[in-house]
Amino acid sequence: MKTVFIALICLPLSLSIFASDIDRPKLVLQLTVDQLRPDLIERYKDRFVDNGFNYLLNNGVSFSNAQHPHAVTETIVGHTSLATGATPSIHGMISNRWYDQENEQMVYSCSDPTVKLIGATGEGQSPANIRVDSFSDHLIQSLPGARAFAVSVKDRGAIPLAGKKGKAWWYSKSNGRFISSSYYYQNTPKWVKAWNKSNPTKAYDQRYWKLLNDKKSYVNAKHDDRHWENNPYALGRTFPHYYGKQSALGFYPRLSYSPAGDELTSKFSQALIDNEQLGQQKQTDYLAISFSSADYIGHQFGPNSLEAEDNILRLDRVLAELLNHIDKSIGLENTLIVLSSDHGVADNPNDPEAKKKQARFLNIDQKTLEAHLNPIKQQHKISGPLIKIFNSSQVYLRPDIYQSNIYKRLAFEKELALSLAEIDGIDSAYSYKAINMKQATGIERAIGLNDASGRSGDIHLVFEKHAFNQSPGYVVSANHGSVWDYDTHIPLIFVSPLLKPKTNTTRVESIDVAPTLAKLLKLPKLNKASGQALFELSH
Repeated sequence: MKTVFIALICLPLSLSIFASDIDRPKLVLQLTVDQLRPDLIERYKDRFVDNGFNYLLNNGVSFSNAQHPHAVTETIVGHTSLATGATPSIHGMISNRWYDQENEQMVYSCSDPTVKLIGATGEGQSPANIRVDSFSDHLIQSLPGARAFAVSVKDRGAIPLAGKKGKAWWYSKSNGRFISSSYYYQNTPKWVKAWNKSNPTKAYDQRYWKLLNDKKSYVNAKHDDRHWENNPYALGRTFPHYYGKQSALGFYPRLSYSPAGDELTSKFSQALIDNEQLGQQKQTDYLAISFSSADYIGHQFGPNSLEAEDNILRLDRVLAELLNHIDKSIGLENTLIVLSSDHGVADNPNDPEAKKKQARFLNIDQKTLEAHLNPIKQQHKISGPLIKIFNSSQVYLRPDIYQSNIYKRLAFEKELALSLAEIDGIDSAYSYKAINMKQATGIERAIGLNDASGRSGDIHLVFEKHAFNQSPGYVVSANHGSVWDYDTHIPLIFVSPLLKPKTNTTRVESIDVAPTLAKLLKLPKLNKASGQALFELSH
């Protein structure tokens, strides 16, 4: 494999580019690993191969304090912030789902009833709900002839990175194919039809997910069957995990809850590189790949499980294979790479590591909140419920209540927030409208950056650190979504022959990624980006 210098983001004046007059790269490769905390890379790096994660770690600059600046650390939010350089308050993707008060219904972030799926049946998906351009859009607009593609198991992992002008592909749990929507294509390209027809999921038919290495070599060797682990689609709680027959119900979803999801994503991406001839034209092409297995496995078994450990070891090899393929077809010296994550994850409160931090479970639901607000309702003579919807951390108030009390809206929301913050397990509560973004810092700033008009609730709840609020009907072993550092802290690595290796511990943010890519490619600034370019181009 050819040598390429690697560096993580650092501040503009702390690191310079040694060759400002070189041509643009043939390919920009944006890699996102869903639910990847930086400490998990460090924990297992001694068993990584040379050309996967360690290729980056050993030759690059480790940046240890990259953070998502927003409060709701969910998949669509993190991916869209990485893709656009904008905060949720601007790009509009405030959570995976939100309540549409005008139409009085829950909305999935990528849903689009005006389009149809290509390659499967079901609800259409597109970037229609994203309010700004992604870096991929900016690249295509700035460089006529440039192309952009994104691939993931999840639609919400591919769509924001592909943007409005690129092409997105994701895995169908109903038929095991990679699919898209009529927003991007009228018909499935021939090469995709051929790839799907080759039946790549057949390789897992009646096979097992076995440990990659001897069990004794695993840090979590004794963590193969803990009572809080789940059994997704009857995949089992212990090794070896049986995939079952391809013809049986649950086979295709099981693959996404195992390393198979990432393996299929990489193989499809390699086929895309070859068939679309990425990096073989005059202008720069863009390929985003979001690996989802770590998230699916983390939710069901926990980040400190034997399953999670084996998965990251296997992902390391998947990355090595992918980089080797790119090196042979395009050349790593012609490729600009960025690696990051959409969010981190909290440990299960039953986990010994979590118990050291006094983690605990909470059971705070809409009924809990409503009951606590009864004295205020009585004081202001309000009948009926105050809360219309409680979604994750967001409280949507009944829209007509402001006509039935003597308080102005802002004052009333502040009163409610102060009251809700008294509930055991809630660290604090904020009225979105009461936040002054010119003065806000810390948690208050993060919440303000998550406030998008017409989509956010009225009050944002911050659960106490290391608390696990269990949502009815959503049983997982581990979760994310909070404002705390275990959810906001992410890896962030740039790989380019333009950059000199250097270590930096300065805080940077996910919204700096897209502006930095634009800077490195010598493109105009992104109009709606909130972040800053982190490298200073100098001679």
